[in-house]
Amino acid sequence: MKQHLFLPLLTYPDATSEFMIANAVALAHHMQATLTVCAVEITIPDVSNALSSLLIDAAKMARNAGALSRASVPRH
Repeated sequence: MKQHLFLPLLTYPDATSEFMIANAVALAHHMQATLTVCAVEITIPDVSNALSSLLIDAAKMARNAGALSRASVPRH
């Protein structure tokens, strides 16, 4: 029976590193297994309300976190 490995490729808070992806490919090759990957995009909903707007700018924090996540995804 052939083994199957699964690797989720994350985007938030840090993107899955190319080193980790290369290691997963090498492991699958070594084990003669199939490797399935799935890119998981994390979305952060708007959570602002009147109270949070007075204390902190939650919407701005969510936008900044999303921008940081998108910037950390390697582009080829």
